[in-house]
Amino acid sequence: MHFAIRARQARYGRKPVKPERILVISIFGIGDAIMQTPVIELLRMRYPSAHLTVATRKDNREVFVHNPDVDEIIIYHLEDFWRISFKELAQTIRIMLHSKGYDLALLDVTGGTIRGKIAAILFGARYIVADGLTAPESNFLADELVSCREKLHVVERNVSILENFGGGVPSVSLNSLGPRVLYTDREEKAVEELLCRHRIKPQTLIMAIHVGSGGTLGIHKRWPIKRFLELEAGLMKIFPEGRIILFRGPGESDIDFTPFTEKGCILVEDFSLLEIAALLHRSSIFIGNDSGLAHLAASQDVPSVILFGPTDKQEVRPYGKHVSVLCHPMNCQPCWGLPEYLQACQGKVDCLEFLETEVVLKAVRNCEVSIK
Repeated sequence: MHFAIRARQARYGRKPVKPERILVISIFGIGDAIMQTPVIELLRMRYPSAHLTVATRKDNREVFVHNPDVDEIIIYHLEDFWRISFKELAQTIRIMLHSKGYDLALLDVTGGTIRGKIAAILFGARYIVADGLTAPESNFLADELVSCREKLHVVERNVSILENFGGGVPSVSLNSLGPRVLYTDREEKAVEELLCRHRIKPQTLIMAIHVGSGGTLGIHKRWPIKRFLELEAGLMKIFPEGRIILFRGPGESDIDFTPFTEKGCILVEDFSLLEIAALLHRSSIFIGNDSGLAHLAASQDVPSVILFGPTDKQEVRPYGKHVSVLCHPMNCQPCWGLPEYLQACQGKVDCLEFLETEVVLKAVRNCEVSIK
């Protein structure tokens, strides 16, 4: 295998000065995909005439579908090889065989895993630039490694990779390169229909809450439901004329929303990602766990209070100007992904259990909440 890689690098391993075709790999969750949008914007600024392709899983397509910096979206199914159907495998192989190749593949924190590097090779990338920290055991698959400081936020690390790749990056503020997800009038219409159906007037203050967190281990990133029920009562005291909207996403069927709906909260469970983005944009505040929806709220500049537990808030907090991150400090944080994960609290996730409702309500009071 090493010989094959060296042969490929000997043939193609020359740094492109003006790449005409660029590939970005996006293989993880929605939040990770959203955090890739700033580096995509920076790529477009640096290479304005290049054809920019994003290869991503089907769940992430809506993150990029209306992005003006993306010329092409490829849906492929190698992110979970053992679970894909024969049809999906055949579709992926066909896409790869018909790929015209790429002058440059930029593998940031999200795409720099061994699966991302292999995908870039299979898609015909001639020069692969990767983050040297993401999966060092597979660094031999890349043509150039860019090492960034550890403990940088993922967005800053992604941007740093491109900045350190050969120079020539326009000097811009990270604030102007915040994550963004764009929607259309169709999604706005769906939101207006929902609000009309529930008799929510245009000047009503909307509070959006996400009590879940999807994914295989998402249950360990959830603030206790009893706390959210206390939060609902506290919010209605602060904003008595407001309305609360809750979201149920994939992997959250185990959550009982009845105590919330009995109190007049609205449950949204059949909206697309872009319809949720439009609804979040209409909301005055978002409160939720570390999840893809938290990153989606940040992409819409919604004042947000995000509740963190075992994950690293320094690296993966939602990146936005109006985001407040709360967690109960413990010596074992962050433990996400470590061998001793949740060992100390035996699966109860003490760092979330000990986060008091009043602390969250205080953060809400400090937010600049206004009616939209």
